[in-house]
Amino acid sequence: MCFADLRLEMNLPQHPATTTSPKARKSDSRFLLWYIRHENRLAPKKSPLVLRMIVLVIEKPCQEPNINSLGTPLVHYPKPKNYSRVLKKTLKEGEGYERPNDGTLVQVKLTGKLHDGIVFTRKGHDDGKPYEFKINEEQVIDGLDRAVKNMKKGEVALVTIHPEYAFGSSDSSQDLAVVPANSVVYYEVELVSFVKGKESWDMNTQEKIEAAGKKKEEGNALFKAGKYERASKRYEKAVGFVEYDSSFSDEEKQQAKVLKITCNLNNAACKLKLKDYKQAGTLFTKVLDLDSKNVKALYRRAQAYIQLVDLDSAEIDIKKALEIEPDNRDVKMEYKLLKEKVREYNKKDAQFYNNIFAKMNKFEQVKSNGKEEAVSMTIDSKA
Repeated sequence: MCFADLRLEMNLPQHPATTTSPKARKSDSRFLLWYIRHENRLAPKKSPLVLRMIVLVIEKPCQEPNINSLGTPLVHYPKPKNYSRVLKKTLKEGEGYERPNDGTLVQVKLTGKLHDGIVFTRKGHDDGKPYEFKINEEQVIDGLDRAVKNMKKGEVALVTIHPEYAFGSSDSSQDLAVVPANSVVYYEVELVSFVKGKESWDMNTQEKIEAAGKKKEEGNALFKAGKYERASKRYEKAVGFVEYDSSFSDEEKQQAKVLKITCNLNNAACKLKLKDYKQAGTLFTKVLDLDSKNVKALYRRAQAYIQLVDLDSAEIDIKKALEIEPDNRDVKMEYKLLKEKVREYNKKDAQFYNNIFAKMNKFEQVKSNGKEEAVSMTIDSKA
């Protein structure tokens, strides 16, 4: 955030003398600070975030222009996740409307080529038997999983896969050739057939519970292998099978509750490993909605809050966990670390506010000196 960003954000005026020079930018930042204070748009004890923005206004000019020559803000639209990394062009339309889902056993014919036309793999063509693999089971590269998952039976497609979803940043020996590091690869794929697993709406209640348990075990295996993103998806899938339990018997509802608590806890642990602290907090909250005295959820949510610098919420969770289990060693250690964090942040905040007010006082002093000089010049001219 720089002073141009702040001006646009708060709809503030621009100093008439401002140009693109560093000296003028400094003048503009001081004018902006004066304007905020004297127009009563900011009291000294208001939001620390805005105060931090003011410090940046004074100290750091824009690195890149955020307004064009007409003064209109430039809008930057972020690219969607995985943008243009796996492209599928249909060469022959498939039949029906069904597509494979996770865990589906698919039969394909495929040929993989490099940019220069060298074939590095060819499967399902020569022996008369299609090549088989299961979707999203890491049996093929990620890009091929994604592409086949969006194909219909009988469809033929040309798939372009960038290295992030192909063989990555190192050489990879394949059946017929070596794929160099950072290579874009091209597959011609025919989806011959597939055996699709049952969707949750086609299952009875007992089948849903069994399917959820199976996905949970798959997630556990992936978590132990350090594959946290894939494990997270398994836990999400498991919860999806038992999330809506209105048709379950009382015994089945209890089984579903245990599964939801376990899978949401494990999924939240994945999110912590992936540093997605906000989503981890959301998942721990779902656990606590089902079991308000779950110490592990309180303790782990406190850890997420600490990473999000929400120290007040973290303290509430830790104190509640200690009320339930006063002798829990992990929780007591976390409380000790939290107190150290609070002291550290209080010290930093005190130093930060002192710097802010020192800058403001210095600015006011410079302004007052300027006025005195202007008055004395007027008197001298009359004399």
